[in-house]
Amino acid sequence: MTSTSESALASPPDGPPEPGELKLKERRSWKTWQLLTAVLVAAIFGMWINGDTGGGASSTGSSSGSSTLPPANASPSSSPAGGSTATTTTVAGGSAVTTTTTAGGTTTTTAAGGTTTTTSSTSSSSPAAAAGPARVLLTSPQLTGNWTSTAFTTTTAPWDIGWAFRCTPAPATGPSFEVFVTPTGGAATGTPAVSETGPSGQSVTAQSSIGAQTLIVQAPAACTWIVKVTGS
Repeated sequence: MTSTSESALASPPDGPPEPGELKLKERRSWKTWQLLTAVLVAAIFGMWINGDTGGGASSTGSSSGSSTLPPANASPSSSPAGGSTATTTTVAGGSAVTTTTTAGGTTTTTAAGGTTTTTSSTSSSSPAAAAGPARVLLTSPQLTGNWTSTAFTTTTAPWDIGWAFRCTPAPATGPSFEVFVTPTGGAATGTPAVSETGPSGQSVTAQSSIGAQTLIVQAPAACTWIVKVTGS
């Protein structure tokens, strides 16, 4: 037994290496590899199915909401011009509301069940002709004492009398400068449009009479004055 043991120890290590001796990882069994591959394929297939189903549900959900859409032949909702008619149909919650707007501001709204509401709007502007730009209807040279103007005609009110005067010296009593507005050929009666005392003054006085009329100025000889009428 001793010689046999020595012979075995002396023989070169030609036998197969022991497990782990060459530091190589052991190969997995065929059953383990097959299990891992099947699990991986099943996971990928399941993800593909779930992704396809989720995309279809998202597309269906986005198209089934209660959106408000006009019909294909609906006109814009803005007010029409030139006598045309604009119709807008709104669909919401299964009910249809039709709004028809015609020239002139009339709006007709028809809801589900046959309920009809008509609203009319009118312009706040007056049909009367608008006042034209102010123009000079009358002007006087620089004068002293009393004076009656030529006739002028006003068509809209108000119109203005611009005036200025200076007295040297100012009268001790009574007015320094007065202007009366009278119908053409009339006399200076009633309350004057302008009545001033003192040595001087100037301003613009608005008037509302319409038609052919004249100005009558009354002032002392020591007072110099000028008037100007503007209006339309």
